[in-house]
Amino acid sequence: MSGGSGVGVTQCGAIQKKRDDGNVTLQNIREWQQNDPNIREIIAKLSGDGARFRRQPKLYVIRDKVLHRHPRSIENGEEGVPADKAQILLQRFHDHDTANHLGWKETYRTIKSRFFWAGMREAVRNYVRACDVCAQVKPLNRKSEDRMCTRVPRQPWEVLSIDLMGPYPRTQRSKTTILVVTDCYSCWVEAYPLGKATTKSIVDTFERELFPRFGYPRALLSDSAVRVQGNGRGT
Repeated sequence: MSGGSGVGVTQCGAIQKKRDDGNVTLQNIREWQQNDPNIREIIAKLSGDGARFRRQPKLYVIRDKVLHRHPRSIENGEEGVPADKAQILLQRFHDHDTANHLGWKETYRTIKSRFFWAGMREAVRNYVRACDVCAQVKPLNRKSEDRMCTRVPRQPWEVLSIDLMGPYPRTQRSKTTILVVTDCYSCWVEAYPLGKATTKSIVDTFERELFPRFGYPRALLSDSAVRVQGNGRGT
């Protein structure tokens, strides 16, 4: 929250063994705020007779001895976090096993639903874009492929983008290519190994592995390397 907009962020692929896998509790936030001089000053002025803060009653609010940014659509407001603790939240809500390495926008929305600090949006974006794990499995992290999701979805699984990665060294099961499917709303990624990257093999994978689990999307987006027609035949 304090210390300007610049937040030092460690590359997420390099800190897997150092991350804190526990939940961030209200007690954690309370202790962080008590140890941060800037937040302590805001809390003191809110609790006292500071004229400046009396003129801004909607900016901050204190609940359970924790400073919140005044709620808008959020029920209890966003809990203020010292900028030097941002790394913990980024690790927890992007790298953790339950976070699934979502895209930066979804990660940002998740964190923003509860927390805030100065420069948070930029910090989340830079952190996710520097993630080694995401760079290896999410083609949509690359600018050239970001343009594939030009149709703006309104809900999960409405618009999917598909891409082929490879060829890679042949596996014991004769797989050389990875079919990557990304939900353009949530950035959820599914990856499937393929032998020959033909239209038939792609459609068969959809019908056997993907659609029975999640249902059918409204639209499939692909570049020129992946051609799937509605009748299952293509070039």
